[in-house]
Amino acid sequence: MEVILGLERLYCLTSVGHNHIFVSQYLTVVETFIFDYSRDFYGETLELDFKARLRGMIRRQFRRKG
Repeated sequence: MEVILGLERLYCLTSVGHNHIFVSQYLTVVETFIFDYSRDFYGETLELDFKARLRGMIRRQFRRKG
């Protein structure tokens, strides 16, 4: 997986899934972690280059304490 930012190609991990916090809405969420990168690129356009799919989303059940 790579992020393309201008002329730079940066290694990253990306998760594409659904946010089930709001029962009435299922939002598709894309989260990307860029390795070893600290420059501020807020407001710039990024392109994601998907190389392969590793696995589907795992839904976990959490129990409340108390």
